[in-house]
Amino acid sequence: MTNIIFIYFIFNIISFFTYGIDKHKSIKRTWRVPEKTLLTMGAFGGLGQILGIKTFHHKTHKWYFIFSGYIFAFIQLVILCIIYTKFYI
Repeated sequence: MTNIIFIYFIFNIISFFTYGIDKHKSIKRTWRVPEKTLLTMGAFGGLGQILGIKTFHHKTHKWYFIFSGYIFAFIQLVILCIIYTKFYI
């Protein structure tokens, strides 16, 4: 279980910093991270995606980024709860 939580934590950190990097690149007007990559990072780190959007004020006008972040975070928390109840209760 601790390995799963660690992996979840790492994916969320990577997702969070990916949004920060893309925001920095958008300000500097250089090559950007593709939207597909940002959404994929959100699929593995939904909470990091939400925090990245809110912290860096990035992709706030695109509803599907915000919506997908909440959906992915909810799905991941449900999976973590199922794993926890299956192995520890």
